[in-house]
Amino acid sequence: MIVYAGIWRKMVSILSGQPIVLCLRMIGRMGRKLLLMLILFGSVFGIYRSSHVLKFLRGGPVRMRFLLATIFTIGSVTMTLIVASVNENFESTLHALRDCKFAREIWSKSQFSHVACSRMSTIIDWWESVFTEFDNDEVTSIITLCWAIWGARNSRIMEGKIIEPEDTVKYALKICQEVSEESCKLDVRPGRTAAVSHPETWSIPDQGWHKVDGDAGIIGELGSGLGAVIRDSSGVVCACSSFQAPDKWTTEVAEAKAVLFGLQLAGELGVQQIVLESDCLLVIQALRNKSTGSSSIHLVLDDIYAKSSNFVNVRWSFVKRGGNKIAHALAHSQPWEVGHRVWNDVIPTRILELALADLNE
Repeated sequence: MIVYAGIWRKMVSILSGQPIVLCLRMIGRMGRKLLLMLILFGSVFGIYRSSHVLKFLRGGPVRMRFLLATIFTIGSVTMTLIVASVNENFESTLHALRDCKFAREIWSKSQFSHVACSRMSTIIDWWESVFTEFDNDEVTSIITLCWAIWGARNSRIMEGKIIEPEDTVKYALKICQEVSEESCKLDVRPGRTAAVSHPETWSIPDQGWHKVDGDAGIIGELGSGLGAVIRDSSGVVCACSSFQAPDKWTTEVAEAKAVLFGLQLAGELGVQQIVLESDCLLVIQALRNKSTGSSSIHLVLDDIYAKSSNFVNVRWSFVKRGGNKIAHALAHSQPWEVGHRVWNDVIPTRILELALADLNE
């Protein structure tokens, strides 16, 4: 499952970072044949999917079904991009998968309803933001739901068959569950190395250290929010803060700013040994690798490097979203108020409840 999600990540990074002509030159003759095969499979089966194909996908081997789903969706998207480039009235894949009323009803029934609120204007940028924000399992679920939406939409258009939004979500979840179970079976085979696992819950830092959790939130058309919380080695909340602005940053820039925001709060509190934690793996990996460059996110990273030099020790840590609930809540604080708020004497009750829940997990 992680392998297939990795295929998606690589393809998106290539398509979003290079012009199509350069991509075709880079991948060579065999790569071009593979791309043409993806287009053929995606356009033929993704658009004209027959009941026989559906039966095969629903009853065939799990890995084959997921691989074919990947091929169909990549091919369909590629074909749509080509057709849309010569016909401006052609419905975009982004509209079909995210923005149309039919797709929005399905997203609203899933745990990823906020994904449909993204302001990304192209399918490539939208998926790239998904890869940045979510972990592998979540990315797999989102891709599978996109495929399920595509299938339900085509069943409605081509066959007149109406599939309820709840049933589409349940079907996507079922496929993900089967793929996950199959992956677990493969991982226990002799000679196989288990996939890298990341912590899913919050954990207390070592004695003498403080943990700083940061998160960012994109609040529709209102703007962007940042949240940070500092806890000691007993799990006690020492301070927390939120910042809300009308600026509309990209996901990765917002997450990097959340890390910087957490460092600034730690500096104000005067702690010296900190574990800086985020649920954005891209940012944490960049910090661990001391990534440099001239892009918008690298300018924020440079500020983080400079700020972190003021501490005795700083560790960079990644945790899945389930372990970053407080910072997430602060970044999405309501009511929405542009400005900076800090709590260090009287901590809000809701934050204390979340902190207690973290300790009990």
